Amino acid sequence: MTLAGRLGLVKPTLYQNWLTVEDIENVLYLADFELIRTWSEFLWPLSAPLIAPFFNQFLVKFWPIKILALTNFVLARKRPSHIQPRAVKASQEQGISESSISIIIPARNEAGIISQIFTRTPRMGRKTELVFVEGHSKDDTYAVVEREVAAHPE
Repeated sequence: MTLAGRLGLVKPTLYQNWLTVEDIENVLYLADFELIRTWSEFLWPLSAPLIAPFFNQFLVKFWPIKILALTNFVLARKRPSHIQPRAVKASQEQGISESSISIIIPARNEAGIISQIFTRTPRMGRKTELVFVEGHSKDDTYAVVEREVAAHPE
């Protein structure tokens, strides 16, 4: 993607934070979702009659090539209420409380979306904690975070 950007073939993007499929699976587990399937697609982002279909439909399915995929899909569904994961059953039998989660959110120049984070983050585990890491923002991100924390004490 860097090479394609330098050649002017793709639009430049801001620096991105990447989550692995395993990270997403863990967050889904904590949010009480059941993983159904994961798969990778798009190894070759350019339109090329013979190369793109070969790379994107065939080659991207094989290890170690699939770790280079540009898009990963995760299919999950809300876990039925009568089915509990084995780890939760075992912890309940031993008297151990349900897990809690801390979500670390890098928030540099993100004043416009801070309120959405509070409203769109699902409850995960016994306790869901949002930790904002802010520094050197050129907008009022820090003030917005403080205001939203005061508005959402839970």
